[in-house]
Amino acid sequence: MARLLSAAGQPMFPPADSDVHQPARRGGPLFSPPVVPIGVSATYLAVTAVAAAANTAAAAVDFLRARFVLENMSRYGVPASWLPALGLAKAAGAAGLLLGIALPAIGVAASVALLVYFAAAVVTVVRARWYSHIPAPAMFLLLAAAALTVQLAA
Repeated sequence: MARLLSAAGQPMFPPADSDVHQPARRGGPLFSPPVVPIGVSATYLAVTAVAAAANTAAAAVDFLRARFVLENMSRYGVPASWLPALGLAKAAGAAGLLLGIALPAIGVAASVALLVYFAAAVVTVVRARWYSHIPAPAMFLLLAAAALTVQLAA
C-alpha cells in the first residue's frame, strides 16, 4: 500500500501503531474506572473485602457496646473498659487490609495482627471454658488467615 507523503517528504498520516489511532479516553474523575494494582485477582479482592467488612462490623459492635458483647466479655473475664481498645484494634485491622490492596506490606502486617488478635480471642474463650463460643472468634481467625494467604499468593 502506498503511503502519502507531504511536500517535505514526511508521511501525511501517522503509522497504524501510533497513539493517534487509539480511541479517545472519555470521562474524568467521575467516570474513570477504579484503579486496581496490576496482578490483583478477584479472589484476593473478595477475600480482603469480606475480612475487612467482618472486622468493621465487629468493631462497630464493640464501639456500640452491644449488650451481648458486654455479657460475653464479662463471662470471659474481659473488663468492659477494654472494649474501645478491642474495637480500635479490629477497625485498624480492617483499614490495614483495605490499604494492603495498594500497599501489600501493610495488608500482610494487618493480616498477621488480626491472626494474633483472634488467636488470643480463641484462647480467652477456651480459658473461660465457654467452648460453644469458639466458632465466633475462630471464624474471624480463619478470615484473617485467608486474607494473609491470598496476599502472600498475589
